[in-house]
Amino acid sequence: MARYEFTCPDCTARLEFDERQRSVAIRSGCPLCGRPIADTHFVTREGRSA
Repeated sequence: MARYEFTCPDCTARLEFDERQRSVAIRSGCPLCGRPIADTHFVTREGRSA
């Protein structure tokens, strides 16, 4: 399963997600500050955009 790194553009939280967690976060927002987030806020562990 792919792993993704997320950096919130508002609170600058840096978190790691699997595919399922990433999907939930895109629907729910940043788990720390609640800001709406998009695919563009994630990169794969290999460094490519998700």
